[in-house]
Amino acid sequence: MEATGQTLDEVLHTLANQGGLLGISGISSDLRDVEREYANGNDRARLAVEVYCYQIRKYIGAYAVALGALKIEAADSAAFLEKLNAVIADIAATRPTARNLFFALERMKQAAAAGAGSAPSACAASSAMPGINGRSSIRQPLAPR
Repeated sequence: MEATGQTLDEVLHTLANQGGLLGISGISSDLRDVEREYANGNDRARLAVEVYCYQIRKYIGAYAVALGALKIEAADSAAFLEKLNAVIADIAATRPTARNLFFALERMKQAAAAGAGSAPSACAASSAMPGINGRSSIRQPLAPR
């Protein structure tokens, strides 16, 4: 904040209103506009779409693990982690070349291990998961034009 001379509120406002697709593409925060420019060969639009898709794949992997964790019944943290690792292995086996998925799965493993001393349900609802507490970067689905 010192480098920009902005207050915390100003930095947060800038990130919220000028970041994401708009900040990367320099075009718009509307994916439809960015995709149109991507189709026209715009390199910044291509990068914005690639980052957007990367983030979606990470969320899908993380939520798949979280949903699998909700079904786990375990007496203690060690048993929970063992079953969670089996869920993660099953998900990983579905897409053996998906690097983004593996990143999300590893992040979920780390979050679960960090909460290993707590109740198993706390691991499943870890705040290390993307999207918890309304902090998802994925907004409302786009309506067709």
